[in-house]
Amino acid sequence: MGHPTFTETKNSKVEIFTIDGKSNVGFLNILGYERLSDYLQKLSSDFIMLYNSSSDNNRTVFIVKKNILTIEEIE
Repeated sequence: MGHPTFTETKNSKVEIFTIDGKSNVGFLNILGYERLSDYLQKLSSDFIMLYNSSSDNNRTVFIVKKNILTIEEIE
């Protein structure tokens, strides 16, 4: 009791480019998957949730998978 709540994450920092010419940098939680590519292939949702996005690091963005051109993993 009295312990802070901890949610386990496995963060992968990515830049996502979409068909409207925009890009978003942020983190994907790929917990339960060995690699980013496994996460992307096996995720059944139509959306990808990108968090800590934008310069203020406090925004969560939902991106429709069919609108994504490329996803690049960045350091």
